[in-house]
Amino acid sequence: METSDLPFNATTTVSTTSATEKSNNDLKSIHDIIELFVTSVHRIKDELIRLNNELLQQSQLVETIEKHQATLKTSNEESNNVLSAMNTYLIILQQKLSSLKQEYDDQQVTSYDGTLIWKIDKFQERMRKNIHYFS
Repeated sequence: METSDLPFNATTTVSTTSATEKSNNDLKSIHDIIELFVTSVHRIKDELIRLNNELLQQSQLVETIEKHQATLKTSNEESNNVLSAMNTYLIILQQKLSSLKQEYDDQQVTSYDGTLIWKIDKFQERMRKNIHYFS
């Protein structure tokens, strides 16, 4: 039987059935695409939440580090002040030591028994020169 031999209803039914099947297939494809988009949107949302939480943690870390940095800066300044004071005190002690050494050297030369002692610089060297001069 040819299509022309079939009654009008049979052709229309076949045509409507194939159009309906095509529409159903198109709708299923659209539905699959929408499901894919929804799944992707959920994944993106989850990733955004994770990234937002990570950003919050990093911000808290930066804040903590900034607080520690301020504390360390203050501590460093205090240490520098202490070192400066110690350096000044060291200079004063070196001056006192030099003064005491000079006083000690002066006392070594001083005689309290009435004998005058002359200190002659480079005595040994001068004696050798004079011995050669008088020889």
